[in-house]
Amino acid sequence: MEKESNELSFLFQQIIADIKFSFPLWEDFTNKAVKLHSALRCTVSASNVFLDAFQKLIDAAVGSRGANKDIRTSLTKLCLRHRTLENRLKSYTIAVAENLITPVQERMDDWKKGVVQLEKDHGREYKKVHTEMKRASQETCRLQKKVNKGKLEYRGQLEVATKEFNTKFSALEATEKNSVLLASMEERSHLCLLIECLKPVVVGFRLLGS
Repeated sequence: MEKESNELSFLFQQIIADIKFSFPLWEDFTNKAVKLHSALRCTVSASNVFLDAFQKLIDAAVGSRGANKDIRTSLTKLCLRHRTLENRLKSYTIAVAENLITPVQERMDDWKKGVVQLEKDHGREYKKVHTEMKRASQETCRLQKKVNKGKLEYRGQLEVATKEFNTKFSALEATEKNSVLLASMEERSHLCLLIECLKPVVVGFRLLGS
């Protein structure tokens, strides 16, 4: 039983270490997302200037007295299609900023504080239960020695002390299982947020190709 408890404690520490290791990766991800957003804004701006110039050229062709109505019509349709694409690119750019970058950046500090709190809570609970279990173990050993020496009147106390020790050990195991569960839920919540943030971004990206 003690081995299982130690394994759970080690697993908790490993999960916490994995979460801490991921923080620089999250920061790098958001930094790259910021650069992507900046590049997209430049693209949208350049596209808008380009299409404005394109539209002026078409308008000039419309005012022309030459026989080029069919070309003017085709160019107008082409410009409108590019305007549609530009609007979708704007929506995608906004989604990257508002639905991805901002939510993740806002949660980073909370995540770090949450991990620190998990470690503190685990350490406090582990120390408390482990101390109680150690005390119960010492009492059991003391009574066992008396019984082994033939002092059978202590057998009743030994049974009670043994049950107490098993209860404390079960409490320690339950504490470790709960700590592992909380750490796993914390790590999972980070990834779940990422999925939720990516949904509108993915939708916007798909619209670019439709």
